[in-house]
Amino acid sequence: MAIQTKTLAVLVSEIKKEARVAGSDNLDGFIKDTINELLLEAVERTRYFEMLLVGQPITLVEASGAYDLPDDFSKMRAMRYTIGTAGVPFPLYQKGAYIATTSGGNPRFWEIAGTQFIITPETNIREDDTLVIDYYKYPSELALDGDIFPIPRLIGPIKLKAIYRTVLYNRELNVATILRGDSSDQEARSSEPLSHE
Repeated sequence: MAIQTKTLAVLVSEIKKEARVAGSDNLDGFIKDTINELLLEAVERTRYFEMLLVGQPITLVEASGAYDLPDDFSKMRAMRYTIGTAGVPFPLYQKGAYIATTSGGNPRFWEIAGTQFIITPETNIREDDTLVIDYYKYPSELALDGDIFPIPRLIGPIKLKAIYRTVLYNRELNVATILRGDSSDQEARSSEPLSHE
């Protein structure tokens, strides 16, 4: 049986209810930001299959080995290269620090440099060759009430942490409000003239 996922609105409502702040609308933005932050932290720590994109094609440029990473790129899983249209795909391997770069031949290695990945050697890369990558993506930001939470098994742990943060944040807001009220009372009292009896 598959775990059911929830929309952002349902998740925010449940967090507010369990944090006992259900009537407060001014916490919605904080809770949504917290959910997104916790989801991003979880995806950066662990590779979830829900975030895996398989067989994403990359358009090749003749004799060029540098290509931009996808905008939602998190981690590379695998890269496959096919020579010509009838060739058999073969894996490219991540280039280690002690692998010498060769100047000719078919592509064999890849490495990430900044916002690009580099394939070496690049001299035999042709436009009619095929390159596909498998990579883990970052989750899209949950912003609209109808946005679906992407990893159902993370709902429990993220909800628990979000409840904790909401309770702390709400308590700090209440303390700040009380202090602000106290200071305004003191300010009002200090501006009153002293009575001379």
